[in-house]
Amino acid sequence: MPLATDSIDVVVIHHALDFTDDSHRLLREATRILRPGGQMLIIGFNPYSWWGFWKLFQRKINIPWRGRFISKRRLSDWLQLLSLQIDSVNYGLHFLPLKYSRLLQLAPRMERFGSSINSPLGGAYFILCVKQVVPITPILPRWRPIRTRATVMPVAENIRIKIH
Repeated sequence: MPLATDSIDVVVIHHALDFTDDSHRLLREATRILRPGGQMLIIGFNPYSWWGFWKLFQRKINIPWRGRFISKRRLSDWLQLLSLQIDSVNYGLHFLPLKYSRLLQLAPRMERFGSSINSPLGGAYFILCVKQVVPITPILPRWRPIRTRATVMPVAENIRIKIH
């Protein structure tokens, strides 16, 4: 990306990881331009949902079925390697991926129900993470440590035992 390193406050990756050829490269570039303390929102398809199950039976020529459904667990490993700390994870698309009008009328209710029980089976996940950068130079305290005086003798040396 033609952007300076550590220059952007917020990056939104909206299903881009699912449809790019090199997901690792996209994440590295997004992390590079994100400033320390900046936030990244990643939206992707959840393979452990009705949508992921339905993908098994679909031809891979139409969107979203031709996308790579990357699991939250795998993505969290990648984020950890890039020094991104996950702040929150939410799920959406709790309705079935069918085009029947009666089922689509129930979609708002299913969405409210899935959100109310915080179901991890939603068709999409929303991961909010923060870029954590550890300083290279350790920050040392300015005060000097308190020194103990060496005038006190240990108790073990003061005891003498007489043997008869």
